[in-house]
Amino acid sequence: APEDLLYQPIGMNKPLRAKSGTITYDKDVLTLQEVGFVSHNDKVIATLAIEDLSHQAKVHKIRVKSSGIDLADVNYYLVSPMMPAPLKKSYVDFLSQYGLASLHGRIYGDAVCELNSDKTSRLDGLIGLINAGAKLGKQRFPVEHVAGVLAASGTQLLIQDLSGSIRNSHFDMSGQIHQYQTDNPSWQADLRASLEPREL
Repeated sequence: APEDLLYQPIGMNKPLRAKSGTITYDKDVLTLQEVGFVSHNDKVIATLAIEDLSHQAKVHKIRVKSSGIDLADVNYYLVSPMMPAPLKKSYVDFLSQYGLASLHGRIYGDAVCELNSDKTSRLDGLIGLINAGAKLGKQRFPVEHVAGVLAASGTQLLIQDLSGSIRNSHFDMSGQIHQYQTDNPSWQADLRASLEPREL
């Protein structure tokens, strides 16, 4: 159980600090069980196993939970060299599909990500946003003050009481996205908005 283990891979400016949990290495398998990582006094608890660590470093399932962490830090680590390639690709593809950039604000939740041998992934769990923001779409619209809950289950993404603003326009949305990880997702949602006419 680490009391204060510092990990800073090559190419990363921000180190990861492990403060609790169990880390074992046996037969080229690195296992993290409920390991608590700390960043700017925010804590993330991770459980995963990395097989064939010295060669291909395969990860099949990752569970991550946190009561709150900075979204910019999450983005930083997910696109970093330390992240397993399949998980990094899934995350980068998700950002690209929805045109998301410059993520900030707070995020919390408990989610499990399964990485398949065919390079696809499955996400199950709940993710909450608190005063989050990002640039959206090709035009990089500034979406700010986003709050609400996203619940993922296989190919479906449930949106619960998601609210926010785009410049001076405000929106509230609940619904679901089917096949949200594909190039042709289908939406079913209830959207309420107050729009500034000059922004249409």
